[in-house]
Parts: sequence; C-alpha cells; structure tokens
Amino acid sequence: MNIKFTANLDAVKKLRKDYPVRSRQVIESIVTEAISYMEREVIERTPEGAGPYHLKESYFGKTVSFGQKVTGTLSNPAPHFESVEFGTVPHFPPIEALIPWVERILKVSGEKEARSVAYAIALKIADVGTEGAHMAQEAFEDNEYKIYQMLEHIPDEILRKLSN
Repeated sequence: MNIKFTANLDAVKKLRKDYPVRSRQVIESIVTEAISYMEREVIERTPEGAGPYHLKESYFGKTVSFGQKVTGTLSNPAPHFESVEFGTVPHFPPIEALIPWVERILKVSGEKEARSVAYAIALKIADVGTEGAHMAQEAFEDNEYKIYQMLEHIPDEILRKLSN
C-alpha cells in the first residue's frame, strides 16, 4: 500500500532557496511529526493479534532527505500485514498459525480445544476468505486534512526558526 501526500507550498520555495539548511531541518521535523502522528492513528485502528508477529509493534516511520526532497514513510514488514489490511480470498490457512490467536483472543485453553477451534476457523476462511480491517486506509482518510494542515505550517515554522 502506497499513500502519497504532496503539498503545494509555494511560500517554501523562496525560503528553501535563501535558507536551505534551516528549511530542510524544519521540513524534516514536520514530516517526521506527520509520520509519527499517522503511525499512532494506524496503530490505534490495528486489530489485536496473537503473534508471533504483532502488527501493532511492527510499524516504523522514517524520514529521509534527498537533496531538496524530503520523504516520510510508514511501513509494516510483518508478513501478514497486507492480509489484515486488505483481507484475503478463500484459502485454507495453516492451523498452527491460528492456534496462538485462538488461545489469546478467544481465550480457548487446552491444546486439543484450541486446535479444534483453529480448524473450524480455517474451514470458514477456506470458504469465504477474510475481511480486511483497512486500518491504514481509514487512518489516511480520517486524517488527510490534519496532515495537510501540518505541512501548511512549514513556511511559518521556517520563519519562526529564523527569527530565533
């Protein structure tokens, strides 16, 4: 999933030309703040899992500068992220992968009972697939305006930093 924010900040162009170092520092700071904000919003919407890879603990944001361009990314390398975000088509998942979820989320105890419930869930997934949680998509849609507001403050923040 690739979501891109681009802000048309004409006021920043002259400031970047006249004060490139301070401008880049401010832009990096605000982009990092925006990525951190989005990370919190996505984590809040991410369903609880049982491991061994926990989606909520696997997000990481990064801000990188390439000359004049500043890019922020929010990623989740967990192998099941896309399945949780978008859902899946019908398939028979491995029972062993479902057992920790059955034990932790459904609070089923005992190996035989947990395996039996996991098998029933696997049969259902084989029949209908899984519905996506759309946590990243919803976080983006609910907060797009907030991110643009953050980016629009870049020129004022550059000027504020220059006056200090």
